Amino acid sequence: MSANDTKAKLNAKAMHTLLCGLNEKVSKKVFTCKSAKDIWEKLEKFYGNKKEEKKDGVPLCANLLSS
Repeated sequence: MSANDTKAKLNAKAMHTLLCGLNEKVSKKVFTCKSAKDIWEKLEKFYGNKKEEKKDGVPLCANLLSS
């Protein structure tokens, strides 16, 4: 497998992961992005470049993954 194939696979996995973590309204806004980096940058535009908020000492993303 070439380096480009590996990068394409990793990008596809990252895009899938990001899209699965979004609700339908937000995923429609980023669905046309061509790379995970594009999705990430668009999300930063929507929500700002905020540090991850913590609740009860647990990162927010950990709470989302455990539900």
